[in-house]
Amino acid sequence: MKLSVLLCTHNPRPAYIGRVLDALAAQAAPPDWELVVVDNRSTPPLRDWLDLSRFPGARLLHEPEAGFTPALVRAVEAAAGDVCLMLHDDNVLPPGYLAEVARIGVEWPRLGAWGGGYEPEYETAPDPAHEPFLAYLAVHPVKQERWSNALYDYGATPTGAGMAVRTHILRRYTATVRHDDRRRSLGRHAAHITSCEDFDIAFTAIDLGYGTGVFPSLMLRHLIPAGRVQRDYLVRLVEGHAYSTVLLHSFRGVPAPVARGPLAALRRWRRRHSLSPVEREVEAAYRTGELRAHAVLRRSRTAS
Repeated sequence: MKLSVLLCTHNPRPAYIGRVLDALAAQAAPPDWELVVVDNRSTPPLRDWLDLSRFPGARLLHEPEAGFTPALVRAVEAAAGDVCLMLHDDNVLPPGYLAEVARIGVEWPRLGAWGGGYEPEYETAPDPAHEPFLAYLAVHPVKQERWSNALYDYGATPTGAGMAVRTHILRRYTATVRHDDRRRSLGRHAAHITSCEDFDIAFTAIDLGYGTGVFPSLMLRHLIPAGRVQRDYLVRLVEGHAYSTVLLHSFRGVPAPVARGPLAALRRWRRRHSLSPVEREVEAAYRTGELRAHAVLRRSRTAS
């Protein structure tokens, strides 16, 4: 089995991406694999300073359209492996990660997408008051193997960093999103913090009759800069996640409900007044994201 490691990046920190590449170069007993790096409008361009010479056959491509999803489409077009590993520019792999991805791919042929958990490495320690919301930064561990072929079984659904996907499934996903602006909007973009494109990819595996799974043996280190543990960033992240989740559900005909009416308003009022100030701010951001997504869906139905 051949792996394609897909690294899509925009203005990476040199120190961070340096560690990412060092970890790739240090993989123990790796399977046959290739490295595909997509520069998504970095300034200066990565070709001016990023050295990939220690990775034979590595390719450095350029994607002029801003956003993670266009960059991923470009990477998948170039991938020659049977399985693609989606790696971010702040993901440091332990030495046996690629070998473990390949093992699972061979021994679990009915899994279409699989991944694991994340150990955070913070540049600045987060405020303890923000602890309940750090899961949005993808810092959760995986404590046991889980697999499923059910949509929305999030405990068995891998997330983007370090996720492995069979290449033909990724090609189906990229063909679907290529001309779908709403679906393309889920991927992270410099101008807005959206998400859930990883769940959309995993659910595409389920659409095609495969399952998804998570494994404790796939644990990577997630490098988190100081700006991402600040309150304003976390609030924007929560709003973007809520917005993306509503859209994700709508793609499969099950839009997330919006509670309306005086009773719902009373319940929200009571809950808000039992929360801390930061919890109220986060809940308000989640609600804003949901309402913004429902407005997009209403406009889409009207236009069609």
